Amino acid sequence: MDSMYADETITESGSAGYVGFRQEYFGARSVIVPRDQKASALDLDWMDFFGRLSDKPWLEGDNTLHGASAFEQEDVKGSLPALIQYIDVERSHDLRVNDDILLALGLKRVEDAWVRPEDDYVEVVRLIRDHDSQPVRLEIKAEFLKDYLCAFNSGLILLTYRSRKAVGERFDELRTHSDKATAPSSSYEWKGSSREVFEGNSVLDILGQAVVSHAWRTDTDYEEDIPVYELPGATASETFEVKSPNRRVNQVIGELWKNEWIEPGGTSPRVRGDKVSSQLEFIVDNEGRRETSDTLDGPSRWLWFHPDVINALLSKPNGVLSWYSEDTGNVGGAWNRSVHFGVNTVGLINVFAKDIGLLREIDKKTWSHYNVSPEGKVSVELLMSQMETNPAATEAAETVFFRLLEQIQEVSRAKFGRELLKHHSASKEISKKIHRFEASSLEGFYSLCKEITRFLIERIDIDLLKELKTETDPKLGSLKRLERILTAMGYDGRNMLSVLVGVYELRVADAHLPSTSGIKDAMALVGVDYDDLKLNAGRRLLQDINTTLIQIKEAFENGDLRRL
Repeated sequence: MDSMYADETITESGSAGYVGFRQEYFGARSVIVPRDQKASALDLDWMDFFGRLSDKPWLEGDNTLHGASAFEQEDVKGSLPALIQYIDVERSHDLRVNDDILLALGLKRVEDAWVRPEDDYVEVVRLIRDHDSQPVRLEIKAEFLKDYLCAFNSGLILLTYRSRKAVGERFDELRTHSDKATAPSSSYEWKGSSREVFEGNSVLDILGQAVVSHAWRTDTDYEEDIPVYELPGATASETFEVKSPNRRVNQVIGELWKNEWIEPGGTSPRVRGDKVSSQLEFIVDNEGRRETSDTLDGPSRWLWFHPDVINALLSKPNGVLSWYSEDTGNVGGAWNRSVHFGVNTVGLINVFAKDIGLLREIDKKTWSHYNVSPEGKVSVELLMSQMETNPAATEAAETVFFRLLEQIQEVSRAKFGRELLKHHSASKEISKKIHRFEASSLEGFYSLCKEITRFLIERIDIDLLKELKTETDPKLGSLKRLERILTAMGYDGRNMLSVLVGVYELRVADAHLPSTSGIKDAMALVGVDYDDLKLNAGRRLLQDINTTLIQIKEAFENGDLRRL
């Protein structure tokens, strides 16, 4: 990251002015200036920035009002990317980022960082504090700074100052001369000095001796109720010389001043919206031929992706997944970065090639990572929608799952006076993980079972079940109680709930090492042969659970409560 501002003591040990004292300091100031002012900007001096305790709007001699970020010094007119706000009554200060930069780059402050939500909340600017929590440095990622500079045809002049100080009885092999160097886009100056001082940290110790003048009034009247003294009045004075009583020691200082011109980037895709050629490649046929995403806007064709791409997109802070039909839907890292997708017969994801080409680079990177060679035909339902404009009149198992649960809640309220499933604050977040793509691996299949358990089985109101039917064994769990209630109402409760029992047994398989026989038994209950189904195992599991939910709903609607 590049510094925009710094006022930081890097290291410090010992007591200032005394033998053993060591200190390293780093300071930085910067100005954004038009490119045609580069030569003048490189001539700026470190001292041009001093006297700015706080950045505020200011009036020029002709009463022209300048903004707080405005910088004017001889032939240099620019703006400050970092602003100091000093609060006098608190004797405190804060560092702020120029609002133009924040708004142009679309940044949002999160504690001591400014992130860009459109780039998956990547940290663009950060504020660094010292051990006393005081702000000492403001940094920005070069890529984003150059984007901003390019949009405004400007550059950044960065002035830095480093110093090292030490106090000791003597120093050997010390460089005390000066060096200077200049280049087209930078310059530096180094100075080393050594001098004898008196040990201590007062002005007297630095000077060695001083002349003190002491003056006072001689006409002070302590009996006067409301004293008023005219000037000059009666006074007296004396002058005397004082010397430091401390021993002589050596103080050495090394100082480095550097001016650096930071050029703007060649393009500005974020601020100005420049189109940037993509270097990302995608497999476009079963021979493994690849093309960059810039060429995907040709003839109508599709790309193939491993279903894990869905999980990668949903892991982003604003990831979205919605369904249009059984095998088509909408997915993306955010609602405005989503694409129409389809699932083919072998469980791979198909997306219209041009839709991928139109995505931003950060999203293309995610998709390209999961791009695979074509296997199985293009999703039938996706072709129906995009080529025939005749969307399939089917429904995704995920959509059915959540709708059935709502219907069961309604029936439960009407039949029993309250809902079968208790509300939970985390239900909404858990529901985002209940989809077929969660089970794209065996471990993912176990994870899907865990999420279904959390969202469905663990929310069953066992107190309601106890009220509906009293059991001799008070330790019975919610599934066993529900099974006995369904059986008492005239249904095959054991068979109806076998899938949910299997899901419950598999809920910990991703975190533990259950017995092989236990896994086989649980898999038999859910009716899924993972080795055979693989990428379609998640869909099959949800479909089987939906069958169970339909049976529970019908039992609640038509069952005879008098038999409980």
